Amino acid sequence: MAATTHVKCVIALESPHLRDEDVRTACMAHLSILAAEIGEDIPYVGGLQRGFPFRGSRIPFLNRQKGIYRSAAQTGPAALSIQTSAKSPYDDEIVEDGFIYAYRAGDINQPDNRALRAAHELQVPIVYFIGTRPGWYKPVFPCYVRSDDPVARSVVVAPGAFVGPVDEPAPAPPYVRRWFGFTKRASAVESFPPTTASAQFAR
Repeated sequence: MAATTHVKCVIALESPHLRDEDVRTACMAHLSILAAEIGEDIPYVGGLQRGFPFRGSRIPFLNRQKGIYRSAAQTGPAALSIQTSAKSPYDDEIVEDGFIYAYRAGDINQPDNRALRAAHELQVPIVYFIGTRPGWYKPVFPCYVRSDDPVARSVVVAPGAFVGPVDEPAPAPPYVRRWFGFTKRASAVESFPPTTASAQFAR
């Protein structure tokens, strides 16, 4: 019985619908197009504000009012993107294998925090939008939530790479610090891995 339950859990975690692979693929592919059109630093107005097309609807890339975003088009529980504005009240600290991203204030089980924690449980690719100045962001993707610490009310997020099929994980390179040039509040980035319109993720 235990073995059967384990198999069912694994199948559930690998479900494309639970992981929203179609939504994530569309999001990151269109972000790559925007970056090619505008550059790595993208304005919200006239850029990210457009959102991306998905099954006849226009889906936002992020929610500027909240740091953690899960779109209404998703069927699974995990966040699609996270963001830190240029004037964020949170201190997103750089660490050896990525950066610490704080839960939203309030109950750890409120919807936004559940979406962030689900991204860790499912190990799905997300986008991290870093505010470089008011109204401008640098999208870093794909990123993965590597660990979750409910006691500290934070997760560790690290970049992955576009190298193979979604279901074929590969470790992110260890030289994360070269990819990120954070100020104290993670409000600026010096560089990040080149984006691509490929729909293939690795972690």
